[in-house]
Amino acid sequence: MLLNFPAILLTFIFIFHFSSSPILAEQRDIWDEIKDMDLFYINRGSYACPLPVVGERCPESNWLFYFRCCGELNTNCCFRLQDWAVFLIALFVVLIIISAFVNLLRCIFCH
Repeated sequence: MLLNFPAILLTFIFIFHFSSSPILAEQRDIWDEIKDMDLFYINRGSYACPLPVVGERCPESNWLFYFRCCGELNTNCCFRLQDWAVFLIALFVVLIIISAFVNLLRCIFCH
């Protein structure tokens, strides 16, 4: 059972990334998010939401995560993973699922 723990953990992280902001009518579709990913660019994120003078100051971005304005009036700072991190997590989840399926087939047909 411990072998499945990384797959479960990575799945929850991937789901958390795409569900971290509140659902709004104008929220972009998940496929638009995937199309707009740039794996070789580090997003800088927002400095403050909605404006630097009157808004909430967002924490500083780094190579692993950044913050984007979200909420009804874009007044909150929402945590987002960098695109390359989301891609790697999704890739690992897919590879783990494929390897589990292949090993299941080997177990069924080899014995």
